[in-house]
Amino acid sequence: MKIPRNLGAIVFATGLALSGCSEKTTCYDLSNEEIVCIKEIVGNNSMIITKTDGRVIEIFYSGESVDSESPIVDYIEINEGGNKKRYDQPEVLEEATKQFIDYAKRLRENEVKEGLRKLQ
Repeated sequence: MKIPRNLGAIVFATGLALSGCSEKTTCYDLSNEEIVCIKEIVGNNSMIITKTDGRVIEIFYSGESVDSESPIVDYIEINEGGNKKRYDQPEVLEEATKQFIDYAKRLRENEVKEGLRKLQ
């Protein structure tokens, strides 16, 4: 018996939803220099920063959302010229946490400005 393509996709998506697999990615253009994406997957959240020089920095963190008061940065991955390297040293994580908090503040400020502008 052949299952119609749409029905197969619905069954697959339902299976993913029931198994707890869900992903939400939201991207923000903070300036002409950087694009920041927040990827939320159950149990594996990350903030992805794309720099103008082509480097991609992905900060993996624990917590419900990027708005967490005190995020816990688990590790980071930096992709530079196609070479990806993972860092989890305490000194690197400390700096990554500072940058994470700074980006989160900038994201919130941009969302507030956008909301106020759209209310006008």
